[in-house]
Amino acid sequence: MKPHIDQTTFGSITIEGVVFSHDVMIRHNGQVKKRKKKLSKALYGTSHLLSLAEAEHIYENGAQRLIIGTGHPTWPLMKMSRSWATPPLE
Repeated sequence: MKPHIDQTTFGSITIEGVVFSHDVMIRHNGQVKKRKKKLSKALYGTSHLLSLAEAEHIYENGAQRLIIGTGHPTWPLMKMSRSWATPPLE
């Protein structure tokens, strides 16, 4: 199941009619979960930079792709840390 993103606004996202006022992660099976941004915040002091630890958490259950919504279109905030911006080739 691939959930439909109905709407995004500053501070919220609506998925399948449910409004979330926090960052979310949509798993490959369609399950919507709260983002574990503390993994990045602990290292960088902000959740606007994605750490290797958070990326590993995302990929641990078989994810093959990562799509990042960078925030409100007029003020994109999300960035990748240099530690994983260029992943090693397998």
